[in-house]
Amino acid sequence: VANIAFQADVNTCNLLRTAAAFGCKEYFVIGSPKWNHEGTAKVEHYTKLTHFPNPSKFLQHIWENTSYTLFSVEQTERSNNVVDFVYEDCINPLFVMGNETTGVPNEILHHSKHLEIPMPGITPCLNVAMAGGIVIYDYYTKMRNRS
Repeated sequence: VANIAFQADVNTCNLLRTAAAFGCKEYFVIGSPKWNHEGTAKVEHYTKLTHFPNPSKFLQHIWENTSYTLFSVEQTERSNNVVDFVYEDCINPLFVMGNETTGVPNEILHHSKHLEIPMPGITPCLNVAMAGGIVIYDYYTKMRNRS
């Protein structure tokens, strides 16, 4: 899981805890490294946490050092409905969660697949930590049901 410098550090805490609870091996923070560590229940001691100052450095690291497939969780014209999405041969997804106001930077969107959560109600979007939890859980259940 990766997040783009959330404005509310509680989002980083909550999403990091969710990622750790579902066995995510790494967590990436892109942009400001400032967030409240008290809310994580110290899971950052058990989940590898890496900070990048900007999207370019993040992408360079991903391309040169990992086998992750990038998935931006963002409402775009290219977005796939997460409920219907089949991960096929993707065994190493990296879900990128955007900033609450600005979303996922175009530089990352350009190099990733897009997922969105269907919103049948009156609100056009969810809290970013909540959206991340839904996407992580969706992936977890699909992989569990596959085996």
